Parts: sequence; C-alpha cells; structure tokens
Amino acid sequence: MAAMVFKNRQKSGLTAFPLQFSAPIFLAVLCLLPGCPVAAQKARRFACPGCNVILVSLDALRADAIGAYGYPRATTPNLDRLAGGAAGFLNAWAHAPNTLPSHMSIFTSQYPWRHKVEVIHKDRLAQTAVTLPMALQLRGYLTVWDAHTNHPHLGLAAGFERGFDMFYSCVPLRHRPRNHKSEWRPAFRWLEENGNRKFFMFLHTANMHNPYTRDKASLRRFQAGQGVSKVMSPEEVERRVAEHIAPDPALAYLAKVLNANAGIFAMRDFNAKHRALLELITQAGADSGRGPSWAALTILHKFFADSPGDMAALRAAYDASVFEADAMLGRLYARLEALGLADKTLLVITADHGEEFLEHGRLGHSQLYAENLHVPLMFIFPGDRPAKRLARPVQSIDVAPTILDAVGLPPLAGAQGRSLLPLMEGTALPGPAALALARWRGSYSARDGRHTYVLKNNCPYPYQSWNAACLEQEFYDRAADPGELVNIFSASKEIAAGFAARLAGETGANAGELAAPWPAGITQETRKTILDTGYW
Repeated sequence: MAAMVFKNRQKSGLTAFPLQFSAPIFLAVLCLLPGCPVAAQKARRFACPGCNVILVSLDALRADAIGAYGYPRATTPNLDRLAGGAAGFLNAWAHAPNTLPSHMSIFTSQYPWRHKVEVIHKDRLAQTAVTLPMALQLRGYLTVWDAHTNHPHLGLAAGFERGFDMFYSCVPLRHRPRNHKSEWRPAFRWLEENGNRKFFMFLHTANMHNPYTRDKASLRRFQAGQGVSKVMSPEEVERRVAEHIAPDPALAYLAKVLNANAGIFAMRDFNAKHRALLELITQAGADSGRGPSWAALTILHKFFADSPGDMAALRAAYDASVFEADAMLGRLYARLEALGLADKTLLVITADHGEEFLEHGRLGHSQLYAENLHVPLMFIFPGDRPAKRLARPVQSIDVAPTILDAVGLPPLAGAQGRSLLPLMEGTALPGPAALALARWRGSYSARDGRHTYVLKNNCPYPYQSWNAACLEQEFYDRAADPGELVNIFSASKEIAAGFAARLAGETGANAGELAAPWPAGITQETRKTILDTGYW
C-alpha cells in the first residue's frame, strides 16, 4: 500500500448577500417567482449540501445478480439492506462493456466517443476535460482514491489521477492475491484518521472479475445452493490442459487460476504428475507475457463453454464473488456507522459493466447486451429519506451530475448526463427522454424504456472504417424479451430506423476513433487482442 499527497488547495470564498428587509417578507416576494426557496427546500428531500461522498464501483457486477434487482439467490444481503433505504434505479445502463471507457464516462459525464478514452495503453483524456473529483477538489473536498494505481484499466496516466489528493493501492493486480477481507483497509484507516474533514472517496473492487478465485467457504455456499456436484477427474484435467492450453503457451495462465479451478470443480487426487504439468504451463504463461485477465478469459472460454455442468459451476463461482464483494460493502457501511460518518455521507454504488455467461455466445464482457450493460445504481443518502425504486432508464453519465447536484455544486463543464434528483423527488427530467447509449469496438447500442437497438460492426481488424457488407442491425423488445435474445429487426425496421437516426445524431456513428496512434512497442497482434477483448 502506498499513499501520495499531491497539492494543497484553497477553499473558494463565499460572498454574503445583505438583506434590506425582514426574512419573511423577502421569502414571500421570492415565492411570487418560479423556484421559490421554501418550496425547493421542501421538495429537495434528497439534497445533501456539503455532505461527504463515497463512490463505490463494483467491477463486473451485473444488476440481475443482486437480490434487490430480482436475483433469487442470497448473493447480496448487505446491498439489499442498503437498497431498502436508497434511491435505486432499476434500469441503469453503462456505456461500454469494459472498465476503462465505462469508468471514464462516470468520472467525466461524457460518452466514450466524447471523452475518447477507450483503449488501454493508448488513449488519454484531453487536457481540457474536467472530472468529478476535480470539481469536488476545487470546492474544498479532500479527494481519496482506493483502487489500483498501476493497472491499465484504471490507468492514472489515462486521466484518472486528475483531482485526487491521495492514492491508496495494493500491489499490481497480476501479482496480488485477491482477498476481499483486506481490500479497502487503507480507506478504512484513512476514514478513522480524517473523518472530520469533508471528503470524496472512490472505492473500487474487481472481486467479481474473472477468474472468480474465491474463498472455499463462499464457493461451497453457492455450489450447494445450485446443486453443483461436478467432480473432474485428474484424467479430465490432463485432457483439457493438453487439448486447450499446452499446445499454445500464449494461452497458459498462472497456477492460481488452475488451483482455483480445483476448488470450483472439486478435483481430487491432484498428484505429482499433474502438478508438474501445471508448473510447466505456468512457466510458459509467464514467458508469454500475457496478462492474467486476458489469459483467464481465454481459458474460461475453452474450459467451460461446452458443458452445462461447467457453466453451473462457473456461475456458482461468480455468485460467490458477488457475495464476497457484498461483504465488503457491509464492512464499509458498518465502519461509517461506527465513525459517525453515515449521517453525513452520500454513498453511491454502481458498476462499470456486467458479466456474460454465454447468453449471447461468449463469456466475460465484450458485447453490448443487457447482461454486460445493465448495472446497479443506488444513492444512499444520510438521514431518514424515503426509499425509491425508479424504473426510468438512466445512464452512467448521470452519476457525476447527480452527485454534484446533491451536494449543492454546479454541474461539470461538458457534462452530457443529467442530475437524477428530480426523479428522486417525483418530478420529470427536463427535455426529451434520453436514449441509453453504449459503444465497444466500433459497435453501438441504444435503449429506451422498452426497446434495444444494436448496430454491430463485424468488420475485421483494425475496425477503423465501416463497410455496409459487415454491418448488422438488431432490435429487441425487452418487455417481451428482457434477455435480448430474439432479434425482431426484420419485423421492426420502421421503429428501429428511428433509433438508428437518433444514434447517428448523438454519436456521429463511425469507427474512425480507433485511428489514434499507438505507443511504440505494441505489436499488431497485441493491438488486435486489445481491440477484440479490451485486455492485454
């Protein structure tokens, strides 16, 4: 763990307004005009002027894996309890199925095609861009980051470092054993020592991220509940390794994943022969230089995709991951209560993207369907405020404007999102209903409250220009098909055309964004891998 302090800031001054007559008369005069302060004060039950803010990002948490969003398994007891007193949005949508662009959209309130930070090791936020922590820092907030500081998907050099005073981080992801019990401890210590100061804190966990290396106790809880009795013999392990991994050293992964799979699949009698084989491919994986996330994703594709038993075991491992992240939230809120901070802190919980389990033929998160883009979004305000379950579609770009509005600060310059406080208060948002938009690898999606339009770019790498021959349009009615499984584009071309026109108007849809130069030393093969999967 390391901490760095960057610079001191001056608090902005406030100018007093001298009243020339009594307060009751002054307020009465103002109430003849739109925006009466008394009415506003009564209506804005969800305002929280000057509150601390904690923004929690639960990486790879799909909304439908949460009890409060309808999941039948007991994965999220703490989150469900918090939802009972939260303003929760049931239809919140991310802007990319990938960590880097999605988080940058949260921080800037801009779509990926506006902030242009989408590809790891390549893209950088424009120098003129303003982020949420920058806005809070300027208004006197001490800003704290507790997340990875040297992982490309939350790359500080990409622009995430802006506006933060202090950084806390564990060792790099690829060298760090995942331990949900110790994550965020630096943040907890900081709160104990600095809780009397006004602060903004960003907390992130990748506990749900593949390869789902979970504690055995958590795993057993969900294996038993799902009836997973998969037992893989040593011979089957050897066959799979020989067939899928050993022939291509670049696909070999670290022993941590394979040992974790032993827990998932209850593999028995793992003798010296198989351990020697694991050591061999582990070394091959290290020599290949492939990052753990990408290699794990590739192996999971081949390790699980053909077996229903494998898929059940994989989902049990994911559910166990969600359960452990939920325990982290429970510890966080308990610490806030113990320190007396729960009564003066706005807690915002969301995710950057979800996770797919072959709903559309893939594992991981690389497509623009609901399992990847439908994310949780909850605002837990201090004090006694009514719980809200709001069904109107909203977007990740709405997070920063809502936070700033709630604490009484002006919106970000260049923000494309809107404050959601009016919805919490029971009033309509101004202007026409916005489409929830997303992009990844030159493909786009657009959603309203019922329908989903997907424009898929199936053109080959480098995806820098579109050819009508490799474009595909899809259209879904989520009222009848919430999983977006039945493409009704052929029968809905007229409605879909309206979505296509709005999408083009919003995005200037084209694939030219990938033409920016790459850093030296990144090969064409590696570039294709990054653009295909988002991973190194």
